[in-house]
Amino acid sequence: MALIISLFVFACNNTNERANDDQFEEEKMEIRQDLEAARSELDRSIQETERELGNLKDQMANNMENANDELKKEWNDMEDALQDRLDSLKDERKEVSDRLSDLADATRDNWNEFKRDVNDWLDDIRQ
Repeated sequence: MALIISLFVFACNNTNERANDDQFEEEKMEIRQDLEAARSELDRSIQETERELGNLKDQMANNMENANDELKKEWNDMEDALQDRLDSLKDERKEVSDRLSDLADATRDNWNEFKRDVNDWLDDIRQ
């Protein structure tokens, strides 16, 4: 009788362990999808910013001789702002890549902290 009870308890523990493993893997997949979506959005924003910067540089090159000092300053300020935005977006994209790498090393022991950190960071970049 004790053997049957032991086998039953062992089977229940294995079932719970498998369910926990499945939930852990499912949560990892959801985080991976969120990070990959964030990276895609950042890539789109980077391309858009690069296009805006290229258009501005073309406009500056074609019209700089005829522009007054105020317009030249405005263009230079816009160029600096776009370049700063581009640098920031590229930094965020690198952060996404780093977090995707960290995801592979995440364990159940550090999972809740890792998940909270990633979700907080994703909330920050979405704002």
